[in-house]
Amino acid sequence: MDLTKLKEKKKSIIITLFDIFILNLSYWASYNIRDEIFIIPNSNQIIHLAIGNILFIILYLIFEINKFVTRYFNTIYIKQFIKFLCIFTVIYFFVTLTYHLDTVPRSSPILTSVVFFSIVIVSRFLIVTSLNIKSNKLKIPSIVIGEEDKIYSYYNSAIIKKDIEIIAFFSNDKNIIGRKISNINIFSLSKITKFLSNNKIKKAVIVSDQFSINKIRKLIKLLKKYEIEVFYHDNDNQGEFTEPLNRFSEKISFRQIKFFFQKNSKEFYRSSILITGAGGSIGSELCKQIIKFKPNKIVLIELSEINLFNINYELERMNIQNVKIISILGNINNFTFLENIFKKYKPNYVYHAGAIKHVTIAENNPIECVKTNIIGSKNLMMLSIKYLVKKFILISTDKAVNPVNVMGCSKRVAEIILKHYQNSSKKTIFSAVRFGNVANSSGSVFPIWRDQVQKSRKITITDPEATRYLMSIKEAVSLVLDASILAKKGNIFILDMGDPIKIIDLAKIFLKNYGLQLKTPENLHGQISYEVIGLRPGEKKHEELFYDNRSKKTINPYIFDSNELHFPKTREILDFFKKLDNILKKNEGLKCKKFVKNFIKYENYN
Repeated sequence: MDLTKLKEKKKSIIITLFDIFILNLSYWASYNIRDEIFIIPNSNQIIHLAIGNILFIILYLIFEINKFVTRYFNTIYIKQFIKFLCIFTVIYFFVTLTYHLDTVPRSSPILTSVVFFSIVIVSRFLIVTSLNIKSNKLKIPSIVIGEEDKIYSYYNSAIIKKDIEIIAFFSNDKNIIGRKISNINIFSLSKITKFLSNNKIKKAVIVSDQFSINKIRKLIKLLKKYEIEVFYHDNDNQGEFTEPLNRFSEKISFRQIKFFFQKNSKEFYRSSILITGAGGSIGSELCKQIIKFKPNKIVLIELSEINLFNINYELERMNIQNVKIISILGNINNFTFLENIFKKYKPNYVYHAGAIKHVTIAENNPIECVKTNIIGSKNLMMLSIKYLVKKFILISTDKAVNPVNVMGCSKRVAEIILKHYQNSSKKTIFSAVRFGNVANSSGSVFPIWRDQVQKSRKITITDPEATRYLMSIKEAVSLVLDASILAKKGNIFILDMGDPIKIIDLAKIFLKNYGLQLKTPENLHGQISYEVIGLRPGEKKHEELFYDNRSKKTINPYIFDSNELHFPKTREILDFFKKLDNILKKNEGLKCKKFVKNFIKYENYN
């Protein structure tokens, strides 16, 4: 009979009866061990055993020992069992002392419990071993690659019990190479080729978040040579497997950057952090990275209900203890709404990622774009000064450099007013971080191309010769956190995004990672053709990151300080907001665009 196929209720009854049998066997065995002779229990001993059985069943059900799944017999299971057995022993011992029966020794409950525990541990181990031997025949032989905490965490996750058998671990961590986890060897990653040549492995799981994209690509290439399926496992995704060819294809940067914000995590520990646009691409990644440093509270402000729900759900699944997650639905344009939040939660750090970022949408809705990107930013900066925020970090964009669209203009104005508020602030440090597109964000071309490839054999390209700066979301946010540690007063930091990439080349890289090729005059055998649709209103052919040559490197070689010396005059800022307020009240879209653009021209050249 296959016990694994029985219904849970039947399994529970069988386990309970089995443990009651072991208790009775242990009682009899304890007397034989104590007296070193074979005995048959007398009437007093049977009465004493009956009392023990009643106590055992009551406590057994209270502690729900029968509900534990035997095949996942682990330390948590054992701890609960020990707790149950200790309470049972103490009560049974007290009953034995209080109601003394002839021929029943006082040590009987203790000896019975010791024997019972020994038999249970051995029997459970034998059951688990037999189940594993049987199930391992059906499992896929696999290897796991990563660091100590990651591979151990992965090994302990319940999901791995279903379909894979781990044959070996591989790591670059010298502290664990040569050791074992549950009798499974940990080898140096440098020996993986030799191991694969001598063992038939069908699946590899990468659990490291320390590998560069270049290193991951090399690993994939090696593993594919041995016809091994490669998967990536992220602890944040709570056990979901994602193929690295899909997951990492959107990560354009091939650099291995040493971030230092982790070493300065005390800045975030037990702090109150406020993040606007918390459900967006950058905002959500900020939330997921910052929460790991255990702030006291993390306040999420988001205009989209579904985005707020998703990021709140993701953070709760990460199960970080002693961090209060406060999710607030609302608009940063509403000053009173924002002030109530600042007053109640008193943030130490504000990361302002909330913005209207889509160029075409912003062009068609200039009033809303200006309200969010300028007025919303102003509201947050004013309140940061009023409520003594330690640091305010504005997420800016490469489109703020020599802007040709209303989105870029509005973000440049936000940078200018940030410098104004820094000039008038004694306590709050204001800083902006400027960077280009992030791959696989809500506004990125990758989701569009993916959808087009799935539905047809053609993708759309705005301009084959147009170039864009690109970086992974995770790398961008890590650099933002580094920049926030570096922030002093009024810095506008610029991220080194590498060389700009032609959109046509980007399409080739994207398709290559799906095993496809772009059909071009040079490559007529490509499976995917493309259509040039032209640049949309407000789009530039080539983006820029710097205004001039004054920028200088920081201690992180991938972060530059723009070193902009111009601070706007208070009178000019006040006059700007007075005129802008009148335009917004009248809802004059075209006038709003022109006014914002003229203000930037004036500020940039004065």
